[in-house]
Amino acid sequence: MKKTNSFKLFIIAAICCISSSMNAANSDAANPILIGTFADLQTQFTASQITAPGTTTYLKFTAAITTTAVYSFIADADHPVSIDANKFFFTVANSGTLGGSLTITSDGGGGIFKITGATVTNIIGGTYSFNGTNGPIFYGGSGSGIDNTLTKILLSNATFSVNGFIVTPSITTNAHIVQFDTSNGNLFSATNCTFNMSAQGSAFKLIGPQDLILKNCVLNFAGSDTFAQAFNLAPSNAGVVAASLTVDGLVLTMAAGNIFTTGGSRPINTVIKDLTLNGNVNAVLTAPAGGSGAKKFYDFRAYTPTVSVTPGSYMTQQSVVLSLTPTAVLPVDATGATIVYTIDGTEPIATSTVYTAPITVGVTSTIKMAALQGGFVGKSAAFAYSIGGTEVAITYTNSAISISPTIVENTVTVNKMAKHIIVLDLAGKLIVEHSNTIQFDMTSIKSGVYIVKVEMADASAKTFKVVKL
Repeated sequence: MKKTNSFKLFIIAAICCISSSMNAANSDAANPILIGTFADLQTQFTASQITAPGTTTYLKFTAAITTTAVYSFIADADHPVSIDANKFFFTVANSGTLGGSLTITSDGGGGIFKITGATVTNIIGGTYSFNGTNGPIFYGGSGSGIDNTLTKILLSNATFSVNGFIVTPSITTNAHIVQFDTSNGNLFSATNCTFNMSAQGSAFKLIGPQDLILKNCVLNFAGSDTFAQAFNLAPSNAGVVAASLTVDGLVLTMAAGNIFTTGGSRPINTVIKDLTLNGNVNAVLTAPAGGSGAKKFYDFRAYTPTVSVTPGSYMTQQSVVLSLTPTAVLPVDATGATIVYTIDGTEPIATSTVYTAPITVGVTSTIKMAALQGGFVGKSAAFAYSIGGTEVAITYTNSAISISPTIVENTVTVNKMAKHIIVLDLAGKLIVEHSNTIQFDMTSIKSGVYIVKVEMADASAKTFKVVKL
């Protein structure tokens, strides 16, 4: 664990005796190095880095370790660290970035990360495992001071595992990847992460936070635990306006159990953009029941975004109709979704342009579209069109037609009298048109790139790209 130049640590922990052996090479599972402060943990990680690859530093907490400073923990596969938490958490009391390899072993209780206060915790890369019977990887307890606008847990490219199994069928909540017992958490977001559950329990057991987002993740349940739960949301505190779960690219493997379980007295919005189910008897997803709060279940897999014109190359402009083709998936609350789209390559969001009429594609463009329902947007689809260069949509017989300037602030001049002039935006929307003139004014048009089509009395024509400053 190497300290950056700009970094200060404040340790709030009970300082205890440290093992007389401070050499990671002499540490083993039977004789772990005792750790009492974050500084001790940092020292031992540094020691492990100078040992031979594959050498594990075995550490044991002797107190809850808390830091109130920004910190960075970067381990690697060649120099792992194994920690016996002794039922204590690694406590995040401010903002931090972690990445590395941690294995926590406990005979019950405990976990790895305890979130307290208004924190922003980033975990980028690494492997984190809890070996025990009753502990979450992430924990936020009641009265922990989590703020509903400032607490964020952001994970990417990491693996989290809970190992161990309690065989008592009547106990259904023994182990968790995430357990929040407060209703005022704000955001838990994971991108490109893998979550493994070989323990009986709920992978994500959340009274809070308000928003849980999984993007391009994997969630695996080992065994055939009929009491297993992938997501258990039960917001109840009045501070939660509505809890939301967004699944955008998840491969979920469960032999049995429940994918969604809900409760609590506050509304819950469940948004399914992309979900692959392996081996679950509940593969047909319906709106979950439970609790007194309102439930909305937007399964955007019910629609496939489609277009009337096959993407590809064309010599003339195209009129493209956007639509949502129903699939075999029950739409539930996504029935009657509208379409939002962009043509500038950005992802459509709830405030993007709402589709109302066919789109005229007059220049090379990529249409990205998605379903919109209840303020939520489904998985987008992209359709690319190449329209033959800058001289598009018109075959011309007189190449002598010219305009000046093509980078303009106000007036554009044609080199001869034009019968008809039209100005289009890049989506093919008509901005302005003129007849029987050699000049036209663009002063009142906002800055951007436009297509100008000039047609002469002899039917010759030419198309130009113009930049309006």
